[in-house]
Formats: sequence, C-alpha cells, structure tokens
Amino acid sequence: MRYAIIYFKTPLLVDSDSFCVIDSLYQQIGPTNMRLTKIENENNSYLIQVKPSLLQIDDVRVYEFLKTSLKDGKIKRRSRGIYLDSDVEIIRLKVSHKHMEENEYSTYEELLL
Repeated sequence: MRYAIIYFKTPLLVDSDSFCVIDSLYQQIGPTNMRLTKIENENNSYLIQVKPSLLQIDDVRVYEFLKTSLKDGKIKRRSRGIYLDSDVEIIRLKVSHKHMEENEYSTYEELLL
C-alpha cells in the first residue's frame, strides 16, 4: 500500500507536539486517508499510516516532528504546507497482448524483469 509511516512514543502531556500533529492530520486529511494504531508494548507508541497528502500547515515544530518521526516515506516542504508521500514509485506499463505472446511472458512481472 502507498502510505507514509510515522512512528513515535506516547507523549506524557496532552498538549505535546505529537497530539497536535494527530489533530492536524485528522482535521486536514480525514480519518479515511490515515490509520492510527496504538502499539501496546514496553514503551507504548503510536503508528500512523498516511496516504499521500498535503498538510496546509507552515509550522516548523510540526515539520520537525514529522521529519524525526517519519519511518517510511518522504516529507517535503511546499509553498502551501507540508507534503507527506510514500516511498513507492508507480510504474505504468502498456503492452499489447501480441507482444506478451510473442516473447512468451506469462506475467507482467516477468516482462518488467
């Protein structure tokens, strides 16, 4: 799946940067574009999976928090905010059935290889 993954330990204070970021994510991209999971282990932490999205926030604290908590994906500063993206590149391929049959490829993966 194409998600940026953010991972951080549970903060002690409710007004911490992490809860502000979670609140901003819910307000701007909505719960249908993200998954929030609490991981119950020795240090209690949260895992957030976010579909590629633009957060219309120009806050250095939010950017730094996301940058340090990002475990998989990319974060970019844009003129209108902060862009979170997965680290997955999409490959679009158009091949005729004739070409597949002539070269005896049984799957698209074989053709790409």
